Amino acid sequence: MKKHKKSGLQAMQQKNGYLFVFPWIIGLLLFFFIPVFSSMWYSFCEVKIEPGKIITNFVGLSNFRWLLGKDPDFLDQLASSVTYMLYSFPMIIAFSLAIAVMLNKKFFGRSLLRALFFLPIVITASAVLPLLGGNEVQLPIFQNGGIMNTDALIDNLNIPGALRSFVGFLLNSTTKITYNSAVQILLFLGGLQNIPYSLYEVSKIEGANKWEEFWFITVPSLRHIITLVILYTMIDLFASSDNVVVQRSYDWITTQDYNKSSSSLWLYFVIVSAIIGIVYAVYNRLCIKKWE
Repeated sequence: MKKHKKSGLQAMQQKNGYLFVFPWIIGLLLFFFIPVFSSMWYSFCEVKIEPGKIITNFVGLSNFRWLLGKDPDFLDQLASSVTYMLYSFPMIIAFSLAIAVMLNKKFFGRSLLRALFFLPIVITASAVLPLLGGNEVQLPIFQNGGIMNTDALIDNLNIPGALRSFVGFLLNSTTKITYNSAVQILLFLGGLQNIPYSLYEVSKIEGANKWEEFWFITVPSLRHIITLVILYTMIDLFASSDNVVVQRSYDWITTQDYNKSSSSLWLYFVIVSAIIGIVYAVYNRLCIKKWE
């Protein structure tokens, strides 16, 4: 088949489009792909820094064997990172969905509440966070030794031992979970506003209550938004700057142990990708196929 020759206007628009994205492509190559491949290469090498050059000696999987077999901290830090994700992930999803449903209602002061919950996005993307030292604002009521001692509270409640760590984590991390839910709330709110109100009107005619509307209309209608929120939340938790594995890799960079830093991050990336893939596959099989 003969290809249709593009008109002068279409050719000019295509040329202008390539020129427009050309600086971005150059930046992607120089500041993303080259550092990524360099980091991958360093993970298989012994790296030495000398004046004016970087010397790499290929050692194969030795760096990874050292992390898994000889490093006394990597496996414990990996377990801590995964445990923190398993604790935080369901609470962030549930909290952000509940707040989004509430903010989607019409009530007095809704704009003020929306601004308060979206404030972490504004702070993170502005010059305010560096002025605060890069730390989230913590409420003293949730700090041990502050207005309320959470350890003493758990002891007085006689909570079973199996739930003590979870309840303690929930009390001590309330502020942080709220801070980390801003983007998720925004995504859920956008999805809620695209659900046709006629579905809820039909459900009322059929005699459905609010609980049934939530599980049979709201949640299935948000299935693709939930997928996006799940992926974003897991990546955000695993890649957070206060993650113990990521922090230790940064420490190795400051001491110029680039082979240890690169190998730990790439091993961490593979493990995290596997966990995210498993969670996504389970959600897709049990929920998405059921709702569609």
